[in-house]
Amino acid sequence: MLTLEGAYVQLRSMVAQLAKFQDAETDPATRWASHVELSVKSISNRFCDLIEVAEWLSVATDNAHRLVPNLRRVVRLFYAVILHFLRLRSGQSQSLCPQQVEALRQIMNLAFQAHKYDGEKAMVRIAWPLFMVALETNDHLHGEWVLGRFHAISQVGLNFQRAYQFLLHVVDLQSRLGERVDVRAQLQPGEFGLFVI
Repeated sequence: MLTLEGAYVQLRSMVAQLAKFQDAETDPATRWASHVELSVKSISNRFCDLIEVAEWLSVATDNAHRLVPNLRRVVRLFYAVILHFLRLRSGQSQSLCPQQVEALRQIMNLAFQAHKYDGEKAMVRIAWPLFMVALETNDHLHGEWVLGRFHAISQVGLNFQRAYQFLLHVVDLQSRLGERVDVRAQLQPGEFGLFVI
């Protein structure tokens, strides 16, 4: 039986395949994007109960039951892959669609909760969703909060240091240009080194 986490892994792989297309407007890319979009809808429908429960969680919801932190983690991952997909589809447009706004809201809500219970240790486990928020958000306070978390976890290791330096560069560049930048193109010069989060 497929779990939400398993569905997330499959979806992330599909989005990674979409990112490999050099031109998102080609017929194969458009067909693949439609396939990914259908998969997002299918997963959302199949696991709507879990996703809705995660939406109802609040800072007051205790982490004592294993289900709560697990739900907070996997739903953040699901929303992060949606952000990644929508970023690929929307190109360099700076305006956010309602799906992006909702995904950002859900990730930030769940990240605040995780930080309350587990501090910076929790941020290491959710670095990729926070990375996507830093790239996508147009909310200055959320951006600063995420960069603060990345600064704190940059002490954990080289991958997080590189990711933090990269985020500082990209967030500043997007702010100056007033539009999104191609993240893959920014990684090409190699000034940040490779990192995995």
